[in-house]
Amino acid sequence: MAIKIKYQPSSWTERISIVGLLAFSFSLIQFTTWKESRLFWIDAGGYPIWLRDVIKSLYYPYLLFVLTVGLTITRSAVGRFFRQMAFRKIWYLLILSWVIIVGCLGLLLANNLINLIEGRDLHYHEWDPTHGR
Repeated sequence: MAIKIKYQPSSWTERISIVGLLAFSFSLIQFTTWKESRLFWIDAGGYPIWLRDVIKSLYYPYLLFVLTVGLTITRSAVGRFFRQMAFRKIWYLLILSWVIIVGCLGLLLANNLINLIEGRDLHYHEWDPTHGR
């Protein structure tokens, strides 16, 4: 006896929540790029000081928020899949959101790991003229 998985249209609330998560994920790309860019943290980068303060104080709470929203929506989608044995096309955007989130976490981890290997502090963001970064 084979299990048949059928296609079933998604509800409007599910669509809105997944598209919202995707929007949060895209903004996380920009925040992570700013946070891990050395030019962002020095005056030569041309970024306003208030933006640096916002990123410095709100990046990790925002990351936790995006992860919580992502895990909640994913738990709901997986539960619905096993209850109804139905697939929804909007779940492709959910997978894309997780690819973006994991990519941002990978960049964050890689930059901090490089800092530790090179003997610098964990969140080092000074300009180093000898290495050009």
